[in-house]
Amino acid sequence: MKKQIAFAVLLIAGIQGKLWAQNTYEAGAEAAMKISNTERTFQGPVGATGIRDFVKLPTGKLILEMNNMGDFDRVAHLDSILTDLKRDVAFYKDSLAHFAGNLRIDYALSANAGYKQIRFLKHDPDGAIFVNKYGMVAPLKMEQDTVRVIIKMNGEEIPRKIKPKGSPVIKTTLKTQYLITCTFCLNNYTDIDKFFASREELTIILDTLKNTRYKRSAKDAQRNPSSTVYNPTRAYDRLDRYDFLIKSDISKRWRSVKHNDMLVLDGHIGAGVVMNTLAPMAELGMTLKRDRGDKDYVEGGFSLSSYYFFEKNPAGASFIKDNWFLNGEVGLSFEDSKKGKYSRLTGGAGYLIRQQGDYFKGPTFKVFTNIQLKNTITISPELIITNNLRQVFPGITVKVF
Repeated sequence: MKKQIAFAVLLIAGIQGKLWAQNTYEAGAEAAMKISNTERTFQGPVGATGIRDFVKLPTGKLILEMNNMGDFDRVAHLDSILTDLKRDVAFYKDSLAHFAGNLRIDYALSANAGYKQIRFLKHDPDGAIFVNKYGMVAPLKMEQDTVRVIIKMNGEEIPRKIKPKGSPVIKTTLKTQYLITCTFCLNNYTDIDKFFASREELTIILDTLKNTRYKRSAKDAQRNPSSTVYNPTRAYDRLDRYDFLIKSDISKRWRSVKHNDMLVLDGHIGAGVVMNTLAPMAELGMTLKRDRGDKDYVEGGFSLSSYYFFEKNPAGASFIKDNWFLNGEVGLSFEDSKKGKYSRLTGGAGYLIRQQGDYFKGPTFKVFTNIQLKNTITISPELIITNNLRQVFPGITVKVF
């Protein structure tokens, strides 16, 4: 190996405390005062995190903590770092084998220097736990291991003016420092080999988090922090976005404040064909749109829609017969803010609550689908069931706005 690698190896047994696998955080001056000189090597400035993303893995989870969006490019070679980590940890494999407690591995490297530092923290289990399988007794491991990759970064230089008492102003610069951390919470630290059998899996995860269509603040993530929970193993509902730093990926969604969830009051006008009659229509509704991630919404709501039929009395004067439906609908919608497109597909059913004329007879129902073709045009095929469920005929409505 051409580059000299200096290892600061600390094998500490029986240390009590909380690991990253438990997702507990301290903040502020109190936490900074508790950090020892050894810990400062493996922990960055308090409050330097602007992005905290959680990725659910088949054997655990990955936690990414960064300062800004540009740090995604700085961890693009994470697969190579993990390869070096596995090779370096293998040197201490014998001392780590047959340990029933949970293990934390800190692997720190500088973005500029050529050295690395590694630390092992062994946490004894809470009591002696064993498993008896087919007459063979062995220690039982109950807690997760934590593997933490730490990249030490030198941030931007901030100009400052200092004026000591009785002295002229001195112009200087303050060079900020922070850490990028990639933390793996695994059932066993060796499971990192099982998940990253191919480099493409890790690349896809990082690209998904970086290129999500959510608007993140690349310039000032400290003032506009955000978190994402990503589950790549699910076929749908993969991304949850939060406009603040969450402490754990197990927060219940209904308790989480999400920027793009919304309650919408909207209205439409248009025309529909009912029993070979073209009738103007108007609709007013309220919809709850639940953001599933990446501005992909699940929505549901209620609306009132009215069809207006024009007739003449024996005297030749025109009058209107309006028929009102109370509707409920659910479906999906998607917004692409970059391209200015919005698509929507919902389905539902309605019941006639106000009847005038001979267009409908007795209890009347309808089922429909709303297909939004463009931002302001919706086509709604309908199936109307009337006359005590004995008569069924199709209809279609075109809505705008």
